[in-house]
Amino acid sequence: MPFNYKQPKLRGELRNARLNSTVVEDGITKPMAQRHVKEILENEYGISVTTDYISKVERGERDPSIEMAIAWSKIVGLETEVAFGPIKKLSNP
Repeated sequence: MPFNYKQPKLRGELRNARLNSTVVEDGITKPMAQRHVKEILENEYGISVTTDYISKVERGERDPSIEMAIAWSKIVGLETEVAFGPIKKLSNP
C-alpha cells in the first residue's frame, strides 16, 4: 500500500523528545514547552511560527517546511526522518 501523505501522521517521538529536553528558566530546569520551541526557532533560526502551529505539527495535522523540520529536529536532538518521517520527493528527475 502506498504511503498516504494526506493521513495525519502521529509524531509521538517528536513530542516525547521535546518533553525530555530541558530548558533553564530563572535558575530552574524545566521540560521544554512548545513556547520554548517557538522562541528557539525564531531567535536562533529566524523561523516565525505560532505555538498553535507547533501543536498541529506534533499531532500530525500539519507538515513543517524542510527548513523548520531540520531546525526543530536539531532543537530536540532527533534525526529529521525519525521526527517527521520520510521526506517526500519535491520533483521528478
